[in-house]
Amino acid sequence: MHSGMVRKIDDLGRIVIPAETRRLLNIHEGDELAIAVDGDRIILRKREVTVAVGDHIFELDRLALADWEDRLSAEIGSKEPEHVEAEIKRRLGL
Repeated sequence: MHSGMVRKIDDLGRIVIPAETRRLLNIHEGDELAIAVDGDRIILRKREVTVAVGDHIFELDRLALADWEDRLSAEIGSKEPEHVEAEIKRRLGL
């Protein structure tokens, strides 16, 4: 897989991921990227929010999660973290 894009590493070891690539992969400022090495390759993967519910583990998109938390806060009429957490637990039956 070769995209034809080439970027230089700056003096601090940084590279710029082109805007088109970030849009394509839904990567936004503040997102975390997991870095792995496979032989002579560096693999970057968008790290999602991992949530465990019982024996199940889910990865959620950060923007979708933030949107869901905003809607939940509006539904319960509070942005207080303890109120939101209590409502999440109530809905999950925990």
